[in-house]
Amino acid sequence: MSLHSSVNRKMLDRSWSAACGGPVLEVRQYPIKVQVCVQFFKVGEIDTLKEQYTADVIVRARWREPTLDGKLNESGDITDIKKYWNPKLYIENSYGDPKEMFRYRVIFNDKGEAFMSEKRTVKGTFMENLELDDFPFDVQDLTVTVASEFPYSEVEVIEDWESRHMVNKQSFVDEQEWHLYAHTECMRRELMIDQFDPNARRSAISVKCRAARRPGYFIWNIFMVTFLICSLSFATFSVDKTRVENRLQLSFTLVLTAVAFKSVVNQSLPRISYLTYMVRLLDIGVSKYTPSYLDCKADCQGFS
Repeated sequence: MSLHSSVNRKMLDRSWSAACGGPVLEVRQYPIKVQVCVQFFKVGEIDTLKEQYTADVIVRARWREPTLDGKLNESGDITDIKKYWNPKLYIENSYGDPKEMFRYRVIFNDKGEAFMSEKRTVKGTFMENLELDDFPFDVQDLTVTVASEFPYSEVEVIEDWESRHMVNKQSFVDEQEWHLYAHTECMRRELMIDQFDPNARRSAISVKCRAARRPGYFIWNIFMVTFLICSLSFATFSVDKTRVENRLQLSFTLVLTAVAFKSVVNQSLPRISYLTYMVRLLDIGVSKYTPSYLDCKADCQGFS
């Protein structure tokens, strides 16, 4: 069944009406649009090695509840949400068991149409695929993906056009290492739960903020040290040509020092299959010892 035909079709859902106290037949038009707004209340530590970050996030969602249309006396908090339809939203990129708190309310617009509002406070760890090509001058996306357990033909998760996404910069924990930007971006997605089942598509929305790494620590503690080690390669030319063994010993010592320093630096990076900016710089530093080594080798052949 195409998406266009599923939008126009109507299905009967059995739900419980609070006013009647019993089951009633409710006509809904599918797919049901669920409007979502994400607020980054508190962004915690960004772990580059594990490619994840911690945060306190507020997810606000609302959808139409036609069974309560015109019943303005039902406005307010809902204690028993099981009597009403629920889109069964979840955080797709959460890691482990996050702590979640829920609050449901019924709100009405000017026409008397009822909307069910869900406020979800999530505290936990979120997975993020970090792009480290420009490390340590990189800018990373911090994403929260909200999806529904219902198929795409029944529930469509969209951005809330009345509320805006927000980032609380004042409560950013990792301020010494990162700079958190205030802007956000939103993108609609489709999640494939089962590639062999076309009905297993799930509607989702990804809201992201961005953080830029502060490179000062790496400049002074890695780049400057690498520059000093590379500068010592010119010390081999100050040794007399006749003392080839001393020149080779000095060259190999500097090479081993650079390799050991690179190994220590790699421990602070995830095991990725591509070279970062810093790794390329360290490789160039190690290659600087090649001229001094070739010069020593030429001297050995000259004296042999």
